[in-house]
Amino acid sequence: MIPETFQDPIVIASIGLLIALVLHYQRGLTYREYATIQRFKPRVFALLDVLKPFGYDRFIHEKQMPNAEDEFLKTTELSPREVWTRLRTAGGSPHLLSSTKRRPDGSLSKWHYVWSHEDETQTEVYIFPAGDVHIHHETSVTDIDGHLSDGITAGDPRGVLDGVVL
Repeated sequence: MIPETFQDPIVIASIGLLIALVLHYQRGLTYREYATIQRFKPRVFALLDVLKPFGYDRFIHEKQMPNAEDEFLKTTELSPREVWTRLRTAGGSPHLLSSTKRRPDGSLSKWHYVWSHEDETQTEVYIFPAGDVHIHHETSVTDIDGHLSDGITAGDPRGVLDGVVL
């Protein structure tokens, strides 16, 4: 559900425009640009997490068991650049709009990729610094209310990683 602060149609339209601009921008990022952004994003989002008591809980998403375990795909030993190359080749886009994920041990996700589907859903892959790859399917960020309120499906029901060796 969208917080009341964001119920104003002008605010919603502005957020929608911002999301569209970020989606377009992130598709053209180079590895170096994305790596630079991702070096700071988890830290900035961890700082913004102090807003959680005020209803702004979209910066850090807690991944508790068993959900995190259901989304776990594998641990890769590939370098971040090689993972980038393979996921981009498979049609993935760097994902700047995703929340940072936090595991029960306190570790924060570092790399996020997204596949947009024609039915207004998306598949998101996120990776922790130790190389643990997780994946889930959800309502697209372009459907703000649905993205914030609909559930997720753990795993890869669309097969975006079929044939991708990580």
